Amino acid sequence: MVHLEKLACIPHSCSVERSQIVLRRGLAAKDLDGMLKSFTRQTDLGHRGLAFYLADMSERRLFRLFGCVSTAHYARDHLDMGERLARELVAVGRALEELTLIDAAFAENQISWTKVRLLCRIATPETERAWLDRALLLTTRRLEREVTGSERGRLPNADGKGLPEVRVIRRFHLSPLVEELWVNVVNLLSERAGAALKDEDVFRLVMESALHEGVAERASDVYKVVVHRCPTCRQHEIPTADGPVPLAAADGEALSCGARPADAEKADGEVLPLPTPPALRRRILARDGHRCRNCGLKTSLHAHHIRPRSEGGPTTPRNLVTLCTSCHALVHGGCLEIEGEAPSNLRIRAVLTANDRDSADATPRPRVPDIVADVRERGTRVPRLVAPAPKAKARPALADLVGQDRIRKSLSCSVRAARNENRPLPHILLTGGPGLGKTRLACALATEMKSDFHRTAAPLLTKTSDLVRLLTRLRNGDVLFIDEIHALPRPVAEVLYEAMEEGRLSLPDGPPLDLPPFTVPGATTDPELLAKPFRDRFPRLEILDPYSTGELEEILRRRAASLATEITPLAVHGMARACQGVPRRAIGLLTVARDVAMARACRRIEEKDVREALEGQGIDGDGLDLNQRRALEILRSHAGFSIAMPSSMGYV
Repeated sequence: MVHLEKLACIPHSCSVERSQIVLRRGLAAKDLDGMLKSFTRQTDLGHRGLAFYLADMSERRLFRLFGCVSTAHYARDHLDMGERLARELVAVGRALEELTLIDAAFAENQISWTKVRLLCRIATPETERAWLDRALLLTTRRLEREVTGSERGRLPNADGKGLPEVRVIRRFHLSPLVEELWVNVVNLLSERAGAALKDEDVFRLVMESALHEGVAERASDVYKVVVHRCPTCRQHEIPTADGPVPLAAADGEALSCGARPADAEKADGEVLPLPTPPALRRRILARDGHRCRNCGLKTSLHAHHIRPRSEGGPTTPRNLVTLCTSCHALVHGGCLEIEGEAPSNLRIRAVLTANDRDSADATPRPRVPDIVADVRERGTRVPRLVAPAPKAKARPALADLVGQDRIRKSLSCSVRAARNENRPLPHILLTGGPGLGKTRLACALATEMKSDFHRTAAPLLTKTSDLVRLLTRLRNGDVLFIDEIHALPRPVAEVLYEAMEEGRLSLPDGPPLDLPPFTVPGATTDPELLAKPFRDRFPRLEILDPYSTGELEEILRRRAASLATEITPLAVHGMARACQGVPRRAIGLLTVARDVAMARACRRIEEKDVREALEGQGIDGDGLDLNQRRALEILRSHAGFSIAMPSSMGYV
């Protein structure tokens, strides 16, 4: 596979120096997914990399290999990114392919990423130079005002006031047929006028003509499309006056999935199952909440046969599922696979095509030395920062965890029982101080049950629709981990009550939606903040205890090994004693001590590095910070008296 590379210089957010990144085209789907997940949206480097690779994914339609109907759908599910931001990044990435001057100015740190976004909305290759010169003179706010008051392709205003033109915006999304009719109308009216007319002029002429002549209402015609399907090769064709026109495999399968056969019998006399009657289709859509069961879209919905009618699949509610047009095409195109029975025993997963699997296996992930050597051979500057695709982290199992032996033993027993009875785990409430490993414990439960792990936090679920979108994407046996579950708003919590206890959702515009069996591990630092009805939904309550010094030492050794860093026994023991039994603190202290060691060009953490790290954070050998030591002094000086302690003192 040939990879096209682009060397982009990205301004660093905290330094005058600039970093560089190699942007590579033609990556396999897995490598492209890894590159996208390696970028952060907090820096200009991250925005530029995301724009480049999202535009590349959109151009090559690779989002279909992940079971998604668009790049925005992929970004929402795999990058936890808003669809609006994803679409904007795709547009900017495409525009920068043509606007090379703007891209070069950004690489030289002459303009910010915000100005790049604004210029990509207004500039064309012909007007790029004028708009770039304008951006170098104006502040971001004045540039935004001027861009808002102009149109794409126009030159910037000479007066510099940037006052917007008073206009009303009306947008249309046209099908290919309507677009062809519109082009014909534009050409016809332009020919009559003797000059090229703009869309606005044509629209005005059509409206004036309609108002002048009046619009006669009439009953709509009924059209019938006949599709021929070869029973041997399954090729679909549409008969026309000029001969048969072949259809794409995905379009043909999607059409024939719900079509009525012209002949009720096959060639061999076997009776075909009947297509979906309109009444049954309405019933299926209402059962699924009038949403696509894959992407959640609420428009252009079909009733899809899980087992195809051509293979003898019956037209029954258990064999029908609601899909949107795009997801329907993905299924028949072989990029989505649906198994089980509707509505609760469904499993929808993305399927990589054979070509992509071969290319992913044959194309090794680029390593930093290889890229740097290649850049040197081509005589260009060596990039200071290269973002390789990260390796996928394996989810931990219960046996891989350290500490919490009592809880792990009890949960292992519950896992074996659930497997033997082919049922999901009961809902579990995990309590304990911050940093004790509640998230890893919930992830290990999903690994043991061989289920998908979904993670969210209660402060993110501000509306009931946020929770409904999560619940409708769950499959049989999935694990939905909710962190800080005590912070759920009351309306959202009430929706979760019904889903956890009864396995369904009550929808305001239709009958209740049945949910597949699932497990909710909830995490909280204070279970008393949960309402009693909410606590009663959790059959199991597990309280995580602080870790022993020996357990923390084992966690630190494993973490140091993953960082390819040596650590002495005395350094391990000193850090474990100073962490107050909290693994998160131990890992944070290890990071600081490693930085101290690396500052003297040493990959071995010694006891002196730990002492320096503790001193730098104001922590003594027992793990007490300055506020906690002050609290102890106050307690000693007021022994036998009742005193009020400020919250800033923390806990001792």
